Amino acid sequence: FDTDGKFLDQWTYSAMVCGIYLHSDGFMWMTSGFDGEFGKIDMSNGTLLGSMGSPGMGNGQFGEAHYLTLDADANVYVADVVNRHVQKYAHE
Repeated sequence: FDTDGKFLDQWTYSAMVCGIYLHSDGFMWMTSGFDGEFGKIDMSNGTLLGSMGSPGMGNGQFGEAHYLTLDADANVYVADVVNRHVQKYAHE
C-alpha cells in the first residue's frame, strides 16, 4: 500500500514473518520467526536478496527471530524472544 492506502502489489514468502524494517536505503529487512532467519528484500520488486540464521541457541541461531532494526552505520540487530537475547551483525 502507498501512504494514501492504495494497493500497490503483493509479495508472498514461505516464512512466518514476525518483523519488518523499512530502511531509507530502499531495502526492507524482515525476521522469520520459527525459521530462525532474517533477510534483506529489494522493496522495488519484493526479491529476497539474502538471509542469515538458523534455528538454535548459538551465535547466528535463533529460537524465534522476532524483531529487527538497523542503526545509523547499517549494523543489524535481531531480537530473539525465545532465547531472550539480541544479536548484532556488523556492517562491513
